[in-house]
Amino acid sequence: MKRNSFIFVITSLLVLLITGCEMEELSKEKEQIQRNSFNGYSKYWSLNEYELKIEDNEIFAGNGELQYKAEGNITDYISFKMIAVINDEKVELQGMKNVSSVSNFNNIETGSATQEIPMIKGEEIRLTDIDDYYGIIEWMSSEGKRKSEKINTF
Repeated sequence: MKRNSFIFVITSLLVLLITGCEMEELSKEKEQIQRNSFNGYSKYWSLNEYELKIEDNEIFAGNGELQYKAEGNITDYISFKMIAVINDEKVELQGMKNVSSVSNFNNIETGSATQEIPMIKGEEIRLTDIDDYYGIIEWMSSEGKRKSEKINTF
């Protein structure tokens, strides 16, 4: 009888230990999946510490910083969009326009946007469903020419 009780106790402890480890792993994975911060770059621009986060039924995008990498100034217009590609569909997560008399566009805050989680093929997305995300930036050069670049993320 003592032997059966001992085996039962040891088995129960092993099950609790294994279950606890799996729960901790799932919790870490869920936390990692629900929040993502990244950087990006293009020829003339860098994007730093841009956040994507899913909480409850909302997706949050923003709080990044754009920096113009080239020498010289640009004119007083800039437009920025963050795009996610999910199952070959493009979803705009956030957009901002900045018109200012300031001609130095270093360290521009991207702002942020919160929206209801988009439905793709009848299902709410998760961060792991996003195949790609990138920024599109447009600005006017000092020569008055409209320029546009894709900011690849990593």
